[in-house]
Amino acid sequence: KLLESVFSVGFMHSPTYVIAIGVQVLGFLTLFLEIGGRTISTKGIVKNGIRWNSQSLATVAIVGALYTAVRFLQTPQIIPGFGGLTFTHVFAPIFGMVFGVPGAIGCALSTPISDAIMGYLSVGSLAGTMGHWFALCWLPMKMVKDPSFTNAKSIVSVYVWGVVVGGALHVIQLVGFLDLIKSVTPVVGWAVMAPGSVLAHIVLPAILMPLTLPFIFKTVKKRGMYWRDLQNTDAPAP
Repeated sequence: KLLESVFSVGFMHSPTYVIAIGVQVLGFLTLFLEIGGRTISTKGIVKNGIRWNSQSLATVAIVGALYTAVRFLQTPQIIPGFGGLTFTHVFAPIFGMVFGVPGAIGCALSTPISDAIMGYLSVGSLAGTMGHWFALCWLPMKMVKDPSFTNAKSIVSVYVWGVVVGGALHVIQLVGFLDLIKSVTPVVGWAVMAPGSVLAHIVLPAILMPLTLPFIFKTVKKRGMYWRDLQNTDAPAP
C-alpha cells in the first residue's frame, strides 16, 4: 500500500519516469565508455585498465551463460509477460564486484537472452538490461572497493551499494519504465510488481549475500581472476 500510494499516484510518480530515463541514458553512456576502455572517476574520464583479451571475453560469455541459466530458477510469472520471483538476483552485483566490466556485461546481456528464451522479450527488456548493467552491476563494481566480505567496512559497503542502493534503483527504474511505456498500469506496477521486485532484488540478496559472496570472491581471487588484480598497472584505479 505504501509503494502504491507514494509511487503510483503520489508525489514520486513523475520522478520515477525521470529515474527510468536517466538509468537508460547513464547505462548506455557508461557501457560504451567501459567497452571503449574508459571509465568515470573522481579524476574525470580515465582509462579503466581492462584488457579485452581471450580471458575477459570468456568471462563475458561464461557469466552470461551462468546468469541466464540460474534465472530459470524462478516461480511462475507473477504478471503475464514478465518474470516470476527468483532468488538468483543476488549473483548480479557479485558478478560485477568480482569480475568487473566483463562480468557486468555478461550479466546484463543475459536479460534479453533469457527474456527471448522465455518468450517475453519486449521493449521492457531494455529496462531490465540497463538496470542490470548500471544499477545492479556497475554501481557496486565502482563503489565497493573491497568485496571480500571479511571486515565491517567491506560488509557495509556491499550491503549499501550491492543490495540497498543498487536494488532500489533497479526496482524504481524498472517499474517506472514499464509504467512510462504503458506496459503495466501504475497500480499494477507499484502494487504488484514493485513488492515482488523488492523481495527479489533487495530482501533475498540481503539474506543470501553472506552465503554466496565470500566463497565466490575467495575462489575467483585465488584463481587470479579478480578484476582489480587484472587491471593494467599504468591505468588509474577507477
